[in-house]
Amino acid sequence: MVKRLLSFLWVAIAVFVIGFLLHNYLLQHWNVSLRYNLFSVYLFHFVASSVVYLLLEFVYSYVPDQVGYGFLMGVFIKIGVFVLVFQTPIFYTEDMPLYERLPLVLPLFMFLGVEVWSIAKLLNLK
Repeated sequence: MVKRLLSFLWVAIAVFVIGFLLHNYLLQHWNVSLRYNLFSVYLFHFVASSVVYLLLEFVYSYVPDQVGYGFLMGVFIKIGVFVLVFQTPIFYTEDMPLYERLPLVLPLFMFLGVEVWSIAKLLNLK
């Protein structure tokens, strides 16, 4: 369990650092300023993905057949909490251009890929 947790954390940290630095560099290169903090978006997804994975490790230790349902529940809760935390830039802007919408969604899919990869490794243990 500790080895799986450490491998997840290493991959998630790498995605966080590389994704944020590359994203921030491209935004600065194109002289784009966002209405929200990009670091907080990446940090939220890193922390939320780590919490979801820890919960799934806990579920796997007690009921390994229900990990898929736990994963779906964790993803839906993570998206719901994201919308609650970042509701101001999502809902209260009238005309949000594409260059401001993509940085909200891109980290979600990046960390979702890390979660899917780690859950697939977890489910292949059977």
